[in-house]
Amino acid sequence: MTMRSMIQLIALCLAFLSVASSGEAKRSKAPAESFVAPSDKALLVFVRTSKMGKAVKFSVVDDKLRGLARLKGNQHAVATVEPGKHKIYVSAENTDPIQVEVGAGRTYIILTRVRMGFGKARVTATPIQRNHPDFADSVKWVRDTSPSTMMEGLQDWVEANKPSLQGRIGKADSAWAEQSDEWRAQHSMSAEDGRTAEEAGKI
Repeated sequence: MTMRSMIQLIALCLAFLSVASSGEAKRSKAPAESFVAPSDKALLVFVRTSKMGKAVKFSVVDDKLRGLARLKGNQHAVATVEPGKHKIYVSAENTDPIQVEVGAGRTYIILTRVRMGFGKARVTATPIQRNHPDFADSVKWVRDTSPSTMMEGLQDWVEANKPSLQGRIGKADSAWAEQSDEWRAQHSMSAEDGRTAEEAGKI
């Protein structure tokens, strides 16, 4: 190999390393997903840790039929809501209701699960209250799941399925009224259950 060829080869290698390094730098500078709520809003983080029934998708709406989330296995989704009380419905083959009261600037984690039954997949939702034994571990749930890839077009889907969703919500509300006070307490969340901005910044 001539000296000239060697110099050209070294130049090409240096150029390749420069491009690769630049690409890596760009990737490392990509902003991390934030779970800190705006000072005048609240964040609801719906997380589905299990891959069981991964192909089973479900959606989350509120009592005003606003689409909040859509998930499949091992994903999480974040919804921004106004402070105050919200009735929320996680809907697949069944519809599981929860009731939350959220405060401005706070972040709330809601665990969702899919249980496979005889011909039906049933979804459950558990608001992670501050005194819940898994409150500390819920941070890891979010870190270990990926952002939902199915949020686009969610509200269009809700509008297209409004009659069916209204029927499901009606049945879920009737079931809520028939449950025990203890059950309803386990399916509810108060403003203090949310993480502060400082706490949410560590997710």
